Amino acid sequence: MPIDLAKLTGNEDIVDALGLVCDLYFVTDENDRNEPLWCTVDGANRFVSLARDGSGGRFVAVPPSPRVIHASSEGQAGVVGQTVDEFIILSVTCPYWRDLLKFSGGGRLEEMRRAQPALERYWLDDVEDSGPTRTFLMSAIGITRPDDIVGLLYRNITTPVSIVHAEDGYRLEPLSGKFTVDINPMIKQYLD
Repeated sequence: MPIDLAKLTGNEDIVDALGLVCDLYFVTDENDRNEPLWCTVDGANRFVSLARDGSGGRFVAVPPSPRVIHASSEGQAGVVGQTVDEFIILSVTCPYWRDLLKFSGGGRLEEMRRAQPALERYWLDDVEDSGPTRTFLMSAIGITRPDDIVGLLYRNITTPVSIVHAEDGYRLEPLSGKFTVDINPMIKQYLD
């Protein structure tokens, strides 16, 4: 069953939990939903803002495509869901997906697979009530964890899309970082 965004954003407990665990703040005001973005996606400059993250990044849909694009506040952008439902499932079941990309060794699937268990354990230890809150969200929204969450994220970030800065035409950097978890001693300790 498709996720009903109006119902989801109308539930204060879900909204609070999404902010706490997923760093995801849905846009509900109509003026904010149509706020211009600082980039174009495949030449389009008309968007529907879906959500923001705590650092000012935006999650947008570019009609008529169902894809969800993340444009970070640091000049990175890419596809994070082929649909809104897929984006929400990713955000809830893998709320550390940004770190998974940061430590992906340049967007390498095998590095993402290596990092995922360590990031999961680190996240569970580091974020207060993360496990129970994620369980609550999955139940309240009616979603389950995909069999291959890393493969899903990888497929999304490798979806061809042209995202350029609206003013100067500079192509935004991909969402995947060049680092691996080996450079972070706090996360490295969770490696198998």
